Amino acid sequence: MFRKSQSIVGSLIVCLTLLFTLVVLPAQSQSNVAQVIITDIMAEARPGEHPLITAYVSVLDDQGQHVSGLGAGDFLVEEFTNPVSRISVSPERQGVAVELLVDVSGSMEGLGMSPDGRLQDVQSAVGQFLGSLHDEDLAGIFTFCKKVEQIRPLERGVSGGIAFTIPTDPALQFTCLFDAMWNAIEDLTGGEKELGPEFARMKKAIFVFSDGADSGRDAGCLHDLTDVKKLLIARDPKGKISVYAVGVGSEEAGADFHDLKNLADITEGEFIHYFGRTEQEIGGAQGELNGAFERFLTQGEQYVIRYGTEACADQVTLHIEVGGQADEGEVKIPSVEPVIDLSGVEEGQRVSGRLVLEPKLVLEQCPVREVTYFVNGVKMVTVAPPFTWEWDTSTLPDNPNCGPVEVDPQGNGLVRNVVVRAEAVDQKGLVGADEVSGLEVEILHPEVAIIKPEANAHIERTGRWRTKLEDATPKELPVQIEVAWPGQRRDIERVEYYLDGQPVETTSSLEPRALDISALGVVGEETQHTLKVRVVDELNLVAEAQVPLTVSVYIETPLDILKGLLALPTLMSLVAIVIALVVLILFLRSPKRAIEVVAGGVRKVTEFLGVATKGTRLVLIENGKDVRPYAVYDVTHLGRDESRVDIAFDHPLVSRLHATLVKEDEDFVLYDQGSKNGTWVNEQRLPFKGHRVLENGDIIDLGRGGIRLRFEREGEAAGGKGD
Repeated sequence: MFRKSQSIVGSLIVCLTLLFTLVVLPAQSQSNVAQVIITDIMAEARPGEHPLITAYVSVLDDQGQHVSGLGAGDFLVEEFTNPVSRISVSPERQGVAVELLVDVSGSMEGLGMSPDGRLQDVQSAVGQFLGSLHDEDLAGIFTFCKKVEQIRPLERGVSGGIAFTIPTDPALQFTCLFDAMWNAIEDLTGGEKELGPEFARMKKAIFVFSDGADSGRDAGCLHDLTDVKKLLIARDPKGKISVYAVGVGSEEAGADFHDLKNLADITEGEFIHYFGRTEQEIGGAQGELNGAFERFLTQGEQYVIRYGTEACADQVTLHIEVGGQADEGEVKIPSVEPVIDLSGVEEGQRVSGRLVLEPKLVLEQCPVREVTYFVNGVKMVTVAPPFTWEWDTSTLPDNPNCGPVEVDPQGNGLVRNVVVRAEAVDQKGLVGADEVSGLEVEILHPEVAIIKPEANAHIERTGRWRTKLEDATPKELPVQIEVAWPGQRRDIERVEYYLDGQPVETTSSLEPRALDISALGVVGEETQHTLKVRVVDELNLVAEAQVPLTVSVYIETPLDILKGLLALPTLMSLVAIVIALVVLILFLRSPKRAIEVVAGGVRKVTEFLGVATKGTRLVLIENGKDVRPYAVYDVTHLGRDESRVDIAFDHPLVSRLHATLVKEDEDFVLYDQGSKNGTWVNEQRLPFKGHRVLENGDIIDLGRGGIRLRFEREGEAAGGKGD
């Protein structure tokens, strides 16, 4: 139990230690923050990604030293006033750039901490400082007395020692300190072109070593303290340049640090008295200067903040805050084109019908306002959000850049090497695009259906005695088809009709046709046949349909005529007896003539009496009275030309083939055959080559004022509309 308690206590200690490390230490680090300085901000374009923002930030404590141990959670980063949530923070040393200004006037030979004088003290301190620089650090040296001379340009690395000498005509009462400051400031603020963008991120400082007695324009120099202050405000408005004014020598021995202290004040810099007589004083002075050197060198340690910006702007104001201290900077955002992906279709894919294209917006720096689609370089459509386009691929042949349409064995078309491109335009007018090439687009052929006749329809062809097969009725087969297009409707090049594989008719119209079937069938037999329709459109795409048919041909015989006579009522029987006696007499005189008379008489009697008493018929009306009936068949042609019609009328208003009465299922339909004077039903004219379903008692006029007929259905009383 004791060991278990020890284990629990140990675990609690570890957890509290971790909590202290994660919470208390960062809080302590933030509490020591005295200054936040953005030394540089860069925005870098990245293909297919949001621009990368990189900010270099110095975080200093109240002693001017680098505050270490900070993480992403310690930084508040805002674009304008919008917080940035995903940032990475890493400490990186960016280096320092320092200008060392050394007074080489004659007074620098005076009493110093070493026997060799003040200038030797400075030379030793500068040499020690240069030796502590890192490889990436930059250092430059100016000497000044009556004039300013650059003895070392601002560069990396130190080769050999540095030796300062007093000029042969040194200044004794004054130096041009502020001229040297002017040159150093210009050097530190104008070196980016030569030294690159890394130079802008460096922490910069100026160390001035002088024993005082410095002056300005009154001593013949170009600049004074006011000029230096103005230049710093203009070139370094955020105070990134630290100034360390180092007074060398003893004020009791005549050193005057008035100008150095003023310089430190106006630049918010630091004044350091570098002098001592005793070992303790000397050690203290050297420690203070080395401490300043060390504090400045630690400022080369900076934090680098990186994140991808989604700001839709040409320029962003960046606000970075740590522990209540903040700095701001501006950065230009590079233009980023939108990135889209035409998903849902792949290179080389075969497509047909309607293809839904919906691009995926991979990257939007600024919102995309529209997407334009192109097919083979031809603009098709521009759409707003959600940017979906339903492409009817059957319209592809209308594209002027469409390749040849190949026809496959199934009658469908195929277009190869099709390119689909989508261009997205954002609110700034930037364009991003994606395309899919090598598509194969299948153009489906039209669909054809035979409406009439129906499949397995039974066609009965009949004829009177001695009628030949080609004269049996009906002689024509009404055919009606329908054509449907799975996509774009196209012109019909031709429609081909076949009976038993033999071409019967070719046309370019989809109107109902009447096919010649005069040679179809065998007398006295029932035969099987096939009707096929082949439709070819303007692209040579082919559709086919076929139906099986049954055809029976019946030609009446003399025996049939006799049976008909015997089936007549008593009146008909008496007439038949009279005719028989007449025939007998003729037969005794001329047998051949008797046979002809019998045949003709039977035919006419049958027509007049038989049809008059039963069956569907047409009744001729003259002067309001029924004159005679006419038998009707499955197909009955009406007109003036006896060689072409079943019922002939010798009248000038009747055309050679005027109209056709067709039995369709249980209905009889009257078709106008393009007659000159028109076909009328109940005083209403049919359209040219139009048709109408007849009702019992309907009055038919072949030509206005021509032949008038009444239609009567089998087993129904006529309405007498023409009476």
